[in-house]
Amino acid sequence: MKESLQHIKSWGNYLKFRGQLFVPSKEEIHGTINELGQFIAYGNGKNYGDCAFNNLVISSKQLNKVHHFDTENGTICCEAGVLLGDLVKMILPKGYF
Repeated sequence: MKESLQHIKSWGNYLKFRGQLFVPSKEEIHGTINELGQFIAYGNGKNYGDCAFNNLVISSKQLNKVHHFDTENGTICCEAGVLLGDLVKMILPKGYF
């Protein structure tokens, strides 16, 4: 698992916070959560205002797989780190948005 002390920020760069960022693989996520106890989840950092302010932050970027797209019912099962842009590329050709 990658771990580093760095400035964590939002898209608008309004606030920055220095914290310990953990980037676990899918296989490491459960152990990391149990080990850290209290933490804040951090997505792609594209929010406009606040960001994940905590000393311990877990990134979901590695959890980026789409498991199932049911085009008949319009449902998607995916991991927390899937980007909205990637979903749009997948669903738009199928007539969803």
